[in-house]
Amino acid sequence: MGLIWLSSWLNELYSMSLQNLVDFKIGSDIMDTLAKTPFILTNHGFVIPSEVAVHFNNDFGNHIDIRRLISGINIKWYEVDKSYLKYSSMRNWRIFLKEVGVTGFVIPPGSTVSDWDSQELFDLLANVSLSGDREKCKYLLKVFDKIWDAYFSDKVEAFCNMDGEVKSFKGMFGVLDEYKWVVSSLDARLCYPQDLFYHCEAVCSIFGDNACYAIPKVNLCSPFHF
Repeated sequence: MGLIWLSSWLNELYSMSLQNLVDFKIGSDIMDTLAKTPFILTNHGFVIPSEVAVHFNNDFGNHIDIRRLISGINIKWYEVDKSYLKYSSMRNWRIFLKEVGVTGFVIPPGSTVSDWDSQELFDLLANVSLSGDREKCKYLLKVFDKIWDAYFSDKVEAFCNMDGEVKSFKGMFGVLDEYKWVVSSLDARLCYPQDLFYHCEAVCSIFGDNACYAIPKVNLCSPFHF
């Protein structure tokens, strides 16, 4: 599908008014069909959104500077091509493209621990850790801290039924404990999250500046097991 055709179709939908489109959510059968159609133009060409994770870049209002994480490492990150903005507004495109699965980061908010498996997240974390780039690691921690509640808070623990008994197990974010990716305040080395302290008044009153704190300072500690 060409951009001109898609833009024309999108504008017809918006003739119903933006509020009606949001309320109607567009027919699920239409969106399911579109998600399986190679219509999204990205920085790596046209792709099928149901097969390749596609993301909004800064031109589409994404506040995460992904270049700070992936520059110089082996990550292929697909972003919506900004040429779409020639045909409609950023707000219109965001609403439409989110319906077919385009996200800001590695997982859309609102999904549950049972229905996703983010290989993209694993690859990103592994490559950032292996790069040894402390600035990348600091920024990744900052990103997690900023969007944790909206994106990830319900995906830390999962439950399964084993012989009639519901048991909990470590969710997908157990991977955070498996890599040395958090910077230590004492010697700037990369550490496992659980090997560092959370920088807060209670801990500082006991250890002062002698403890290895995670940097940068974050608002949440439990997700990272500090």
